[in-house]
Amino acid sequence: MDAAHIAGLNPLRLMNETAATALCYGIYKQDLPEPEDKPRNVVIVDCGHSAIQVCVCAFNKGRLKVRNSLWEMESLI
Repeated sequence: MDAAHIAGLNPLRLMNETAATALCYGIYKQDLPEPEDKPRNVVIVDCGHSAIQVCVCAFNKGRLKVRNSLWEMESLI
């Protein structure tokens, strides 16, 4: 947040890469359950060069809830 303010930006919130991917997925998905129905749980996995990221999200129409997010560096032993 400090870096954004130094750059003259006024961010409302920061999110990690997997949460941003989940948001993109939910925006374009047309068959999500209604808000009063049971949410659809989706797991997004990013296996990068030096780290693994996992994000578990619950989707309803017009709503995304990040249930959990994990980031772990791979061991270089």
